[in-house]
This record gives sequence, C-alpha cells and structure tokens, in this order.
Amino acid sequence: KLRLVDSDQKTMEKVSEPKPRWNVGNFVVDMLREAKLSALVVESGSGELNISESCASKIVDFLKDNTTLRILSLPSLELTSVQLNCLFKILKLHNSTLEHLDIRNPILDHRMEKIQYYARLNQCGRSKLRIPTATAAVLVELLSPREVDSIKRSTSLLGGQTRPTSELSGNGDRSFRNEMDRLNVIYGLLRETPSVWCSAS
Repeated sequence: KLRLVDSDQKTMEKVSEPKPRWNVGNFVVDMLREAKLSALVVESGSGELNISESCASKIVDFLKDNTTLRILSLPSLELTSVQLNCLFKILKLHNSTLEHLDIRNPILDHRMEKIQYYARLNQCGRSKLRIPTATAAVLVELLSPREVDSIKRSTSLLGGQTRPTSELSGNGDRSFRNEMDRLNVIYGLLRETPSVWCSAS
C-alpha cells in the first residue's frame, strides 16, 4: 500500500495490494519527481517490494534539493555503502526538511544513527536556521524547552492523528532516550549558526 500526501496536505492517493516483488521503485521515483509531496509511505505488509539499486540512487539524489518531503517511509529500501554515504552527506549539508526516515538497516550501520540525528534536527526546525536572515530570536525560540520537547510526539500527515514518531517509522524514533540525547539536539542546533550567537573577537 502506498500513501501519498501533497505539500498542501489536501489530497491523498492510495494504491493497494501491489503484486509480490513489484518494482515499486520506478513508481516512487516518478511520484517524487512529478508531485510536491510532504509524505510518502510504503506499507508492504507480508509481501516484499522490490526497489532496484538504480532507483535507490535516484531516490537518494532527489532528497538533495527537495524542500517539501517531510516523511519518507520505504522499509524495503536497502542502500549500498556508497548510497548510504551520499544520503548522510545530503542530510548533513543540504536537506533540512526531511523529518522522518524509515528504510532498511539490516546491519545496524552507525551511519544510520547519524542520518536519523540530522532528521531529528530537521524536526526541531533546523531549516529556520539555514535562512541567511536567521536571528538570535529564532534560535532562542527553537532552543526553548517547549520547542525542543515537542520532538517527543509528532502529528502524522496521514490521517491527522497524533501518535509517537516510533509508530510512524520503525527505525526512526525521535523520542529522547535520555538527557544526553536531548542535549545532542540542542548542540546540533547551536552548531548550525554560530555567527548568530557568537560575537566576533
């Protein structure tokens, strides 16, 4: 089952019960290119969906310049080491809007933790700090307890239900595991724009 939500959250399209081993990758690539989606969720159920290596590369490349997609859930998407490196660099340097990412991580690669960390920063408003006119007031607001703690729960774009992020993406849980996890997010936001809060010597 595919769930698609446009960037205005006004339309939803469902494609149910794809055939086993259906190459859903081509369809996903086309939808990402042609529609301004805010969410794309693939639910494979008991069947295994096939996403080719070439389609996986296109999906990763698409994320570099995309500014509308907030949720990407493709449990059948397994990236090569090179693709995983590319995705890490994209989340670190370019994409500040993707907030929820759920892909296969069978070997528990440490890079996935870093990728999820940047997605977590995105959820806390990192894109607001990427604007050249960002001010100290914006940073203070993002660092406020109310804003930072709101990361523990998120409103799903699929049906308007509020639920823990862990239910939305299996390996993309955004709830804070401990105080250090929370401090890591605050530290990450501070690193985005040191010129805003540091005085030149």
